[in-house]
Amino acid sequence: MKEGQNNKPVWITRDGIDVAVVISPEMFNELVEAQEELEDIAAVDAALRDEIEISGVKYVFGPDIDLDVEVVLDKQGNRITEARAQEISLEILRDARAIRKAQNDKKEE
Repeated sequence: MKEGQNNKPVWITRDGIDVAVVISPEMFNELVEAQEELEDIAAVDAALRDEIEISGVKYVFGPDIDLDVEVVLDKQGNRITEARAQEISLEILRDARAIRKAQNDKKEE
């Protein structure tokens, strides 16, 4: 490879089939760093997600979003507004309290 031509990958073929790619050390380092950054982002996303099941319904918690800006749809395709999100939260809290009360009542028996 000539000086200054190492900024693009070079494909090596055998019988018309790609068998290898040669890249510069700089490009390799950029690719490795990009991969590590993507892995870090995925790890943070996974850490921010939490799942809980209440009354047979699975809920996934993640980073906060502004429902007045973001469009989030329920299973029926209806947009979840801020008001509906508050209703859902109250329903979840009622269900969680009922489950906890039932568990405490069962312990007392």
